[in-house]
Amino acid sequence: YSMANEGMLVVSSIGRPSGGVPHIHWQRTFGGGSGGSNFGSEGGAATLPTGLDVREGESIIITEAFFDYEPVIVQQVLEPDTLYKYAVFRPRFVSLTTINP
Repeated sequence: YSMANEGMLVVSSIGRPSGGVPHIHWQRTFGGGSGGSNFGSEGGAATLPTGLDVREGESIIITEAFFDYEPVIVQQVLEPDTLYKYAVFRPRFVSLTTINP
């Protein structure tokens, strides 16, 4: 299985300024598979799942992994599908609102 060909990784920094709504500071992607961030696009408002809150002045890092899975055997039982998982990280001492090119 190749993430470069069948997968897509998306890393996003989401922050919430004082008095504002959560938005996406920056995003970086890797891979040639299908998928795009379920949280939104760079520079836009962030769509957060229920229960995930970004406090004012805070930023979080979201990593998303997509994989275009096609079964090698038992193709009559399993259908091709896009597998998806995400993880949330809260930086402790800094707000990661910018990234070096």
